[in-house]
Amino acid sequence: MEKINDPSSLLVNNFHKLGLEIQQAKYTLGTEKLDTIRKIVLKDGFDKNQDRLIIPFGGPGSITIYWSVHGIRTMAGDILYNEYNPDGLIERFKKTYQGQLASYDLTLWDATNLPIENNSEKFALVNPPYGIECEIDNPLSLLKKNTQEISRILKINGIAYYIFPKTWETIFMDTMHLSNEKTIIPGISNSNSANPLCLIKVKT
Repeated sequence: MEKINDPSSLLVNNFHKLGLEIQQAKYTLGTEKLDTIRKIVLKDGFDKNQDRLIIPFGGPGSITIYWSVHGIRTMAGDILYNEYNPDGLIERFKKTYQGQLASYDLTLWDATNLPIENNSEKFALVNPPYGIECEIDNPLSLLKKNTQEISRILKINGIAYYIFPKTWETIFMDTMHLSNEKTIIPGISNSNSANPLCLIKVKT
């Protein structure tokens, strides 16, 4: 299958997608969006020496590459871990570009039943596998179950960043039963985008 293999994009635009099949890459957040989120995470007090970012929908591993290149430890997983082979993507990235990555954990898991202790983490990034086209029968039900898991694993004053189609914004704010502080962060998608996304910060 066709893959993204343009080395000129390394650390510029979408460097973390290098080696991904085109079909997988379209479901992966671009560098500009991730840069915006990273600046917000750091501003919110993320400590690179102590904290790690939990990524329940880890996908093929490209998002782990992005954060690790920027010195941010992660723990990520996906229910399709074996199919995506994120370890393979990261190893190819390190071999080809000699990337020095921050530590990371990758695993096979169910985002609605995370193998993480209660009240043990401070930061989470929830980017459900919807991308341009959703291929899940009931994605909002999946998101709701994961929201409950994120609430369980985060410490008091922990923060979760949710990014998904903007068309879900009202439903999420009204029906996800998150009684905690919720903030819509503007500017995550270009106003001319055919499939705009929204970013919502939830503080426990």
